[in-house]
Amino acid sequence: MGFSVFALIWAGCIWSFFKNHSNAHLAFKILFIVGTSGFFGAFALPTMGNSIAWLEFPAVFGTKTILANDGRRYAAINHLQRIQRYSPTGAFERGWFVDSAGGIFLIGLTADGNIAAASARKDHLEVFNHDGAQIGESIIFDDRRVSYFSSTIDPSEFQNINLGLVKAKVVDNPVGSPLIILLLPLWHPFLSMLIAAFGGVGAHFQKST
Repeated sequence: MGFSVFALIWAGCIWSFFKNHSNAHLAFKILFIVGTSGFFGAFALPTMGNSIAWLEFPAVFGTKTILANDGRRYAAINHLQRIQRYSPTGAFERGWFVDSAGGIFLIGLTADGNIAAASARKDHLEVFNHDGAQIGESIIFDDRRVSYFSSTIDPSEFQNINLGLVKAKVVDNPVGSPLIILLLPLWHPFLSMLIAAFGGVGAHFQKST
């Protein structure tokens, strides 16, 4: 349902653009389509759930990566509301979405090696196993404990939550597959907005001349 709503909004933007700029240069049309696809895609993708667990997304902007006990790396991609798992050699394995309502979330570890995600906007903490299956119910905070300036969960901020949270080691973000360059508009919503704006402004000025 959620994906359908975003798809309809995106389609409406495309229809309106082509209606008002039917004679625009093909390059401007492509830029507008690519840009708006990336912007709306960042919000629509989480509604697809595990059906795209196999697909790697760019772990570049707004991403923090931690090292797990088994040598795997887990990248928290904030603007996509997604955690991605990488092998000790850096190969992508799978990914899943967290319930952060599009806001900042911090990633962390529990003593038994599970993955934790604390959402600043939802004020709750989720715990997942290595395959992305949620363990138990989300835990609501009594007060705001997620700093927008933090990179990972600080266990000292959650001492009254008996989950065995431990301090995670932050490592370099994964390089990822060269093919993720094809998903350039999903690197960051502001980047996709700039791409769409460039196409829209170019088409507007072409129409004016």
